[in-house]
Amino acid sequence: MAQLYELIASPAFNQKLKEVDRLGDELLELDVEEGRAHQNVWKRRGLLMKRLKNMTSELDTEISAIIERSDGEKRLRPVALLSQPNSKNVIRPKTFPRN
Repeated sequence: MAQLYELIASPAFNQKLKEVDRLGDELLELDVEEGRAHQNVWKRRGLLMKRLKNMTSELDTEISAIIERSDGEKRLRPVALLSQPNSKNVIRPKTFPRN
């Protein structure tokens, strides 16, 4: 028991306890910084998702307006965009047969 008391009472042990406390504080600060970084990423992601949704909505509105205007005209047939294997990834329209 005397050796244990001698260790606990030593300046080296006291210094190590201070280092443990300092490292604990550093870990807590790192967690706070990480939380802030995540919040910033989530905020940016949310803004990008809103912009994407708005752009999708704009495209939908434009397409709907064209379709509504063409109701009196010849009906448009659906088109699928397919890449041709020998065309260096050029996308070409391919029409579907009418049912």
